[in-house]
Amino acid sequence: MAELACLRQRVAELETMLAEHKQLQQRLQESEQMVRALLGTPFHLVGFVNAEGIILDVNEIMARRMGYRVDELVGRYGWDLLPPDLARSRKAYADHVFQSGQPVRFEDERQGIWYDNVFQPVFNGQGRVTKVAVLARDITEHKRMEQELERRVQERTAELAASEARYREAEEQARQAQEETLRVHRLLMALSQAAQAVQQARTRQDVFRLMGEEIRKLGFQAAIFDVAEDHTFLTFHYLTSWRRMQQVTQRLLGLSLLEMRVPLAPDGFFQPIIEGGESRFCQDTAALATRGFPRLGYVAFEKLLTLLRMRHSIYAPLTVAGQTRQLLGVFGDELLEADVPTVTAFANQAAIALENARLLEELAASSAHLRRLAQRVINAQEEERRRLSQALHDEAGQALTALRISLELLRDDLAGEAGASGGRLDDAIALTTQTMEELRLLARDLRPPALDAVSLDQALAGVCQDFVRRTQIAVDYLGAPMPPVSEAVSITLYRFLQEALTNAVRHAHASRVSVTLRCDGRAINLAVEDNGKGFDKKVLLPAAGRSAGLGLLGIQERLEMLGGRLDITSQIGRGTRLVGWVPLQNAGLERGGKR
Repeated sequence: MAELACLRQRVAELETMLAEHKQLQQRLQESEQMVRALLGTPFHLVGFVNAEGIILDVNEIMARRMGYRVDELVGRYGWDLLPPDLARSRKAYADHVFQSGQPVRFEDERQGIWYDNVFQPVFNGQGRVTKVAVLARDITEHKRMEQELERRVQERTAELAASEARYREAEEQARQAQEETLRVHRLLMALSQAAQAVQQARTRQDVFRLMGEEIRKLGFQAAIFDVAEDHTFLTFHYLTSWRRMQQVTQRLLGLSLLEMRVPLAPDGFFQPIIEGGESRFCQDTAALATRGFPRLGYVAFEKLLTLLRMRHSIYAPLTVAGQTRQLLGVFGDELLEADVPTVTAFANQAAIALENARLLEELAASSAHLRRLAQRVINAQEEERRRLSQALHDEAGQALTALRISLELLRDDLAGEAGASGGRLDDAIALTTQTMEELRLLARDLRPPALDAVSLDQALAGVCQDFVRRTQIAVDYLGAPMPPVSEAVSITLYRFLQEALTNAVRHAHASRVSVTLRCDGRAINLAVEDNGKGFDKKVLLPAAGRSAGLGLLGIQERLEMLGGRLDITSQIGRGTRLVGWVPLQNAGLERGGKR
C-alpha cells in the first residue's frame, strides 16, 4: 500500500512536470512564432546574435540589405560582415547590452539611408542575457519629412525673425518719428511763443535783441547778418555770444565783429537765401566759416564752434518790404534739417515784427517832428503874443495915456466955457480910460506878466481873482508851493486854467468853480471842476474845442507834448471836471527858460 501511494505521488509529480513542460513548450512555440513574425515583418531589419557575435537568425530584409541570403548569414561571425568603423560601434552596443541587460536605441545614417536602431536583450529562464535582438527600422522618409519640417521651421523662424526685426525697425522708426514730431512740435510752440514776444518790440534793435534772447532760451545761439547793397558780403549786426566771439575774433583775426566782412560768392551758399528767399541747413558750420576766412583754417573754427555748441546751423531770410536786408542764423548741435520750416516760420514772424518796428520808428520820428513843429508854432505864438502884449502896453497904452492927459488938459482949459462940450470931453476921457483898461487886460491875457514876476501858484491865483471880478462867479482856489518849472509848463497850465474858466462861464453856465493845484512828488496836477450843465464829451468836445479859442483839444496837445495828459470827466446835468497832468521829470527848468 505504501508503495502504491508513493507511486501515485510520483505519477502526480510527473503529470505536473508534464503540464509545466507543455506550458513551456507552448510558450516556446509562441516565442518562436513571435520571433518568426518579427523576422517576417516588412518594415524592420531584424537579426539575433549571441555573446560571441555569431548570427543566430535574420529576416529577409536584413539579409538583402547586407547583400546575402538568410542561410548565408546564420552561423557566421556578424561583425566581420560590416565595415570596420560600423562593426566596432555595433559590437560595442551589443557588448553593453550583454553586460548591462539594458536596451540601447540610437539613430544613424548609412549610404543615404537613416535607421532607427534598437539592441534589445533576450533573457533565458535564469534571467541571463543569451542573445541580443538587433532591430533597425528605415526612417529615411520620416527623417526627410522631419528635416523638411525642420527646414520649414527654420525658414519660418527666419521669416518671423526677419518680420520681427522689420517690426522692431518700424517700431523704432515710429518711435524716432514720434520723438522727432514731439521735438519739432515743442520747438514750434517755443518759437511761436518767441514770435509773440518779438511782436511786442517797438524798435528794430528790440526785435533783434528779443529774437536772440528767445532763441537762446531754447539752447541755441542766434546771429543777425546785414546784407551789403551789392550782395557781395555779410556783416554781423547782432550775436547772442557777442562778447565771447568778439574776444575770439579779435585774438585770432585781429578784427572786431563789426569790422568782419563775410564774402559772398555769386554761386555760394548764401545766394539762394538772399536772392530766392530759401532757408538752408548747414551740417558743418565750421566748413562754411572756413570758406569765408580760409587763412584761419577749418581746425580752428571746428574747435571754436564745438566749444560754443554751434556745429549745425540754419539760415533764414528776414524779408521786409520785399527786400532781404538781414539774415537770421540759428546755431546748435541739436539742430536738424527738419527744423528748417520751423525756423523759417519764426523768421517770417520776426520779419513782420521788423516791418512793424520800422513803421513805428517812422511814426515816432514823424510824431516827434510834428511835436517839434507844433512846439515851434506854440513858441512862435507865445512870442507873437509877447510882442503884441508889449506893443499894446508900450505903444498903444502910452498913446492912450497921452490922449487922456490931453483931453483932461483941454477940459481944464475950457472949464466954465465949454458948456455941452465939457460933458462930451468927460465922456471921451472916461472912454479913453476904459479903453486903456481893456488894452491892459488884453495885453495881460496875451502875455501874463505875472509869469515873469511871481510863482506859478500865485499867477494861477491871480487868474482866478480876475475871473471873479469879471464874471461875479465864485471860484474856490486851493494852491500849493511848486518846485521850479519850465516856462512851457507855466504857460501851458496858465492857458489851461484860462480855457477851463472860460468854458465854465461860456458853455457850462456854472455858478461855482473849484480850482486845485498840487504836486505829489511825481507830477503836477491842476484840476478845474464846475457845477455847470455838463456835456457828452464824445459828441460835444470837438465842437467845444473849435469854438473856444485854443480849445481843450489844443490844451490836450500841449500837455501831451510835455509828456502829460488831460483827463475829462463830465455828465450832463452834473458838471465837468478837467485835470491837467504833467510829470515832474518833464516839468523842470528848460534850457534858456525861467523858473
